[in-house]
Amino acid sequence: MPQPTQIKMMARPEFEAFYGGAAGGGKSDFLLVEALRQVDVPYYQGIIFRKTVPELSDLISRSQILYKAAYPRAKYNITKMVWTFPSGAKIYFGYMQHEKDKLKYQGRHFDYIGFDELTHFTEEEYLYLFSRCRSSGPGLRTYIRSTGNPGGGPCLGKSPVCECGKARDKGRTGDVGGSAGRDKA
Repeated sequence: MPQPTQIKMMARPEFEAFYGGAAGGGKSDFLLVEALRQVDVPYYQGIIFRKTVPELSDLISRSQILYKAAYPRAKYNITKMVWTFPSGAKIYFGYMQHEKDKLKYQGRHFDYIGFDELTHFTEEEYLYLFSRCRSSGPGLRTYIRSTGNPGGGPCLGKSPVCECGKARDKGRTGDVGGSAGRDKA
């Protein structure tokens, strides 16, 4: 059963939104489940990032439980770090351990991009992925969702809503939760 803050986050209409809060608040589960929203569309592609491959292991393990429960015929390719759903839709897991790793995604496109622990990424990595968030086909929503823990690192203006609570572009961003306990949904 989704938590109230997860439900609020799933209802956000903005292109970009940030879900902040303490560890154990359901943020990673939110990113995983939100990625499923359009998997019935054959050409849909989503991706969820962590900074390093080892950090992805918990997300991938959790996806095994959640995705298999929702889509028993979905298949995970451990080598390519990608789920393929019965429709043909795909959800990838990605990382950018080094600044140059962002270029691995050059020429790619994703309808949904999730960042788990956004404060671990540089502003350049985060903003570069904006250019990769474009539709795979007609009728698909394109958007970015991010999560973070309090004290996870400097905001550097890259977070949709910084620790100070100021949105970079109020027309395109939203914050739910937040390390200061604010709730702007």
